[in-house]
Amino acid sequence: MKGLSVNRFSFCSAPSILLVLVFAACEVRPEIPKHERLVYVHDSLYNHIVVSEDDEARYLRFGYGAKQSALTLGNPASLRVPYTAYLALGMVFGNPERALMIGLAGGSVARFIRSACPDVALDVVELDPDVVRVAKRYFGVDEGGGLRIHVDDGRMFVKRTADRYDWVVLDAFHADSMPHHMATAEFFDEVKGILTPRGVVTVNVAPLGPGVLYLSIIRTLTRVFPQVYLFQVPERGNIVAVATLDGSRLDGKQIARSIHVLKERAGDALDLLVPATPYGNQKPLVRGVPVLTDDYAPVDWLRYRQTPAAGIR
Repeated sequence: MKGLSVNRFSFCSAPSILLVLVFAACEVRPEIPKHERLVYVHDSLYNHIVVSEDDEARYLRFGYGAKQSALTLGNPASLRVPYTAYLALGMVFGNPERALMIGLAGGSVARFIRSACPDVALDVVELDPDVVRVAKRYFGVDEGGGLRIHVDDGRMFVKRTADRYDWVVLDAFHADSMPHHMATAEFFDEVKGILTPRGVVTVNVAPLGPGVLYLSIIRTLTRVFPQVYLFQVPERGNIVAVATLDGSRLDGKQIARSIHVLKERAGDALDLLVPATPYGNQKPLVRGVPVLTDDYAPVDWLRYRQTPAAGIR
């Protein structure tokens, strides 16, 4: 926004100008696309919650930035935000009976799992009770039928649970950052400890800035899990990582074929998931960035730090 030059106005006119600016500010439209209608705005203890909609879908944002979740009005099970479709890759690497998801947002992944795999017992952990309330009121998330929602810190839930899971989905983010205590090797090791022998973890690795944070998250995952597969979300900065306990690596072409089978089974709900091989034929080797630990997890600093030597091989 360009600054105003006070030299053009007399001091006696300044109050009236200020009054005009105040009233004009009241008319400023929130920063959502022009074709969307604002439905609900609320500041919780943890998030600036914004709900908007157009003729096709309803959207959830934390702040006025990227969409965190979406509900397609004609098909509630459809994964309309691209990266959420890639979180479904856990179904490619296993046949889950019990799943855990950390981070509810608008519940799009939870709705998809309940639709595609109604027999799966699904626990969802969400720190912000207001997000849970909004997901139920505006996004059709209903407990029951195998879905349980826990208002809790994701890491504390993992520490306390006595259950074992075939599939864990990690998608806990604020508007432009992530909880540092859920990005460390110790946390990933705790997640590893609640997996069944054939368990799978899918992780949304968002860029969150121009720095190397996403590379540190990937390197930390590869430190903990025997196998890690990376999938670039087309035309987006997000990478979805799939981590498994397998001793040997799956063939990339077979993975692509399995994705195709999943898409056929899910129909329109997974339109945005592209059958493709993961990045690289071997377990990713990340260099030039630190492993995140409970003693050293400078998440906000790494969001902006750029290291020329950093990269994936």
